[in-house]
Amino acid sequence: MPEMIFDRRRTPAADVVRQPVGRLPIGQAANLSLALIVFSSPISRIVVSRIAAQACMKVACEPPERATEALFSQRPGLVILDCGPNHEELYPIATAIVDQRRACVSRLPLLIVLATKSVPADSPFATIADAIIAKPITPDALQPKIEQLVRDARG
Repeated sequence: MPEMIFDRRRTPAADVVRQPVGRLPIGQAANLSLALIVFSSPISRIVVSRIAAQACMKVACEPPERATEALFSQRPGLVILDCGPNHEELYPIATAIVDQRRACVSRLPLLIVLATKSVPADSPFATIADAIIAKPITPDALQPKIEQLVRDARG
């Protein structure tokens, strides 16, 4: 079973290295075996992390307010976001994902958006998401999409 990494246990907020937006440390690429799960609800983070773990991913879970820091400190190859009806709190991570993709030749991290209904066309997630999956979240819908995106990214 893959190693599980949960909130604040791997890198406490005080230890998070703050990187300038769009800049990965030299020689450090995104880790395609690590998924960053970003949900407001702790229960949803656990549910989605279990599904990602079944897809053989290592998992880091963060609330939206700490997601951008985790994106730069942990350099995941996959980000799974909960895009609820009021998703303005996620705009900073959308910007950070775009910046990291520009800095990375392999266009990582990948992004899966979980939404209750279709993502509005004016949302930044509509243009940068590699996959949009409708809620309710089920392993049958999410796990194969994770496996497919990671397999395609590895070539």
